[in-house]
Amino acid sequence: MMTNVDAQGVALVPEIIFETKEYVVINKPAGLLVHPAESAPGEKTLTDWLKKKFPKIKTVGDEPELRPGIMHRLDREASGLMVVALTQAAFENLKAQFQERTIEK
Repeated sequence: MMTNVDAQGVALVPEIIFETKEYVVINKPAGLLVHPAESAPGEKTLTDWLKKKFPKIKTVGDEPELRPGIMHRLDREASGLMVVALTQAAFENLKAQFQERTIEK
């Protein structure tokens, strides 16, 4: 379970919106970092949650140790939907779709 909380003490926990064997769509709450940052050492992040929830994701992506399965990011202050690849094949496919702009944000 994530231990980060917002100013009102509400836990910052991502919500799974849609899930397949290949990818997951999550709703990232505002206030939650996507991946570790030097400015917030030791702070729990979306990537921490993803690695715990989907252990196989630890090897997915261009930089799996830092951004496992992450296709794009949202700033800490932003909330919104994120697509996260659960397999390397899905990562490559989704990455191409983002680069070719065939996915609408």
